[in-house]
Amino acid sequence: MSTTRPNRTFITAMAWTAAVSLPLAFSPACGPRTPAREVKPEASASATAEVPEADRARTDTVTAEAPPPPPTPTETAAGSSADFKSAYEQGYQQYLKGELVAAQQSFQSALSIDAKGYVAHYGIALVLEHLGKTSDALEHYREAYKLNPNYEAAVTAYGYLLYRSGSRAEAEAFLDEQDKKFPKAFGIMTALAEIKSLKGDSSTAQSLAQNALTLEGKYEPAMVLIARDHFRAGRVALAQYVLSSILDGQQTDEERAKNEPAKKNPPRAPGNAEAQLLRAIIFQRAGERTGAAVWFEKAARTRPDLVEAHLQLGLLRIESNDAEGARGPLETAVKYAPGNAEARLALGEAYRLQALSSFADNKLGWELAKASYNWVLAAPGASPLVKALADYDLGLLYFLVPGVDKLQDVPRLDKAIDFFNQYKSAKGTSQGASWPSDIDDLLGQAQISRRNAAAGAAGAGGTTPKGGPTPPPKPTATTPPPPAASAGPKPSAATPPPPPSASVAPKPSAAPPAPSASAKPTAPAASNSAAPVAPSSSAPKIKASF
Repeated sequence: MSTTRPNRTFITAMAWTAAVSLPLAFSPACGPRTPAREVKPEASASATAEVPEADRARTDTVTAEAPPPPPTPTETAAGSSADFKSAYEQGYQQYLKGELVAAQQSFQSALSIDAKGYVAHYGIALVLEHLGKTSDALEHYREAYKLNPNYEAAVTAYGYLLYRSGSRAEAEAFLDEQDKKFPKAFGIMTALAEIKSLKGDSSTAQSLAQNALTLEGKYEPAMVLIARDHFRAGRVALAQYVLSSILDGQQTDEERAKNEPAKKNPPRAPGNAEAQLLRAIIFQRAGERTGAAVWFEKAARTRPDLVEAHLQLGLLRIESNDAEGARGPLETAVKYAPGNAEARLALGEAYRLQALSSFADNKLGWELAKASYNWVLAAPGASPLVKALADYDLGLLYFLVPGVDKLQDVPRLDKAIDFFNQYKSAKGTSQGASWPSDIDDLLGQAQISRRNAAAGAAGAGGTTPKGGPTPPPKPTATTPPPPAASAGPKPSAATPPPPPSASVAPKPSAAPPAPSASAKPTAPAASNSAAPVAPSSSAPKIKASF
């Protein structure tokens, strides 16, 4: 949003700066550090003890905070006509509903009324960024800040998108130039701090953020940046301390004894979605999934376009076997990020777990799941891993759901085996945490089921298997559990923790009837169970934006 500077006192600004800088001053992790490589922050020994090297190496691979939503209609340019405001208001409301194409058309209509309406340029840019049209989005962000050089929201969004699109040096140079041009623009100062933090230059990032708070003691992005930088550098306890000041306030001893909320030192920004998201990620990495779900839901409710909050919430609900509850957040994630292959894959997982339920236009869950997986396979931007996981999920779909494509058992199982083999070929010798390792067991069970189905068809004119092992129970789309917390949470919001290793259970000699695709999926069997092993989940966590 445009940066309007509310009334403040210097004492207020200095009080906040002191509160967040005091723990840093006594932290052994403070001071300048040189990145080991371009995008990996070098941490001190104490930080390394909190966050493993493998996790720290992945915390800076995505971006800084997402650009804010377009300014509300009350923040449109002074002197805008009623017609401009009406068109802009319509676009803004459509954006909040995730109707991106309609919102773009309304913002464009506003521009046709007033070609100098820089906020409409910003709205168009934000929509185009969500749609994956990076070069067009950059052009509209540029037009917005050219029309109003003081429009810091467009300047920072332009810099962040440059960084996200891979032009990291250009993003830093642009924001550095803007910071020199507008030395008291605390929004630009904070954006530059984000880039410094992502490079691993924590000392400069903290200094810039504290300078921004000296200029504007209520500037929330700078507060959140201080917590996020501590998090990136592995100083999790300090990140939690700052988040507590932002979201909870600081209780006095008396308030704590009476279990009362902080009144003398109230929370600085309890409704900040980025702070809520960061707290959720810390909970998630500590294994506190209930707390994580609560804060992901708060962040998603506070800011409807925060894709990551919706996606992570959906994945947590899939993990807890709540496919119905997962669909809403995942559908919202896909609305705001239609080109996000990981979100499509996760939504397919939610539909697959409701394979025989009916949805919009009388589509069955398996039809919608199949469409999601095929979208992933056709997406040019999907990574080889995500495409391989789509093959894996299609294999599960054909293996576990009778009647898919109206196929009889033998051709259906042939397709399952084919998809499993495609996944196995793509996996090769990869042993990473994101690659399900139970593929040989699944292939073996599918091949036995296929032979039994063929024998049954030949002997009795039917296609139902007469014997052999039961296909594995429908798996939960379990996101891998985080590592156990030892000295506090160990968040790495960028990459999921390793999944449980698959254990090959003894195969029974005879099979009960095939499982119903509409039944609730069960948890994977323990290694000493006589039941067939459950397939690993293939729904990966999207990398977090910190």
